[in-house]
Parts: sequence; structure tokens; C-alpha cells
Amino acid sequence: MSWSVDLRNPSFRGVPFKVGSEDLSGGRKIVTHNFPQRDEPYQEDLGLKTRAFSVSAYVVGDDLTSQRDALLPALEKPGPGILIHPRYGQITVIVKDFNVSHSTAYGRMSTFQISFEATGSKLFPERVTNEQDATTEAGSAALEAA
Repeated sequence: MSWSVDLRNPSFRGVPFKVGSEDLSGGRKIVTHNFPQRDEPYQEDLGLKTRAFSVSAYVVGDDLTSQRDALLPALEKPGPGILIHPRYGQITVIVKDFNVSHSTAYGRMSTFQISFEATGSKLFPERVTNEQDATTEAGSAALEAA
């Protein structure tokens, strides 16, 4: 069986394109601590780095303009979107940046260099009302008003 059979048809926010090449970068978030009078550093592991996807994409055909003009707003739209990656499948990503190139040598083709980063849900702490303090404050306000 050929490796190309497993490739998925790439798209972003439902807009299809072709992929010439792609790269994935990742790793660990490591902070190196160097201390005085100590010859060996200490590395602190802060978890996984955000996965970054670099995609060399293109659209080609007699309908080049409509394909390109469909992909541009999808890339410029704020917030995360769904990338169907040819090798890694469905990933929620955000577009960091992109550029578009045209060449007279390839008149019916637009090439895109797109940088995506995987994204997740917000995990920041949310403000929670302390019910005991709120009750005490309401009681104090009621006593003062009386």
C-alpha cells in the first residue's frame, strides 16, 4: 500500500487547498537555571511546547482567483479554526502568519506559506464570588440602612 493513500485532503475552515510540503515543530518548554558557584545548570521542564505547523500550500486551476479569494478570508478571520492536515488530521489551530506568491512561470497557481499553531481552550482561572463574604456584606449593608 502506498504512503499517499493515507493522506487527507487538506483544508482550513472548510476551504480546500493543496500541500506541496509541510513541517511540524514541537518539543518541551525548558527553562535553564544557572546558579553562582555551581558548574552544572538545572533544567526545569514546564511541559509541552505548542505545536507549530508550517505549510507550503497552493491553489491551482482555471478558477484560481475564486480559490485564492476563498482561502484569504479564511486565513484572516480572527480566532481558532479547524485545519484538516494531510498527515495529522483534524487540528484546532490559529493562523500566526501567511504570505501569498504568484509567478508568471505558473500562471494558474497561487502559493501560500502558512504558519499555524495548535490551540486549546482557555484554562485561565475565572473569578468566583465568595458567597460567605457576599452574604456578610449584604447583611452589613442591610444593618446600616436600617
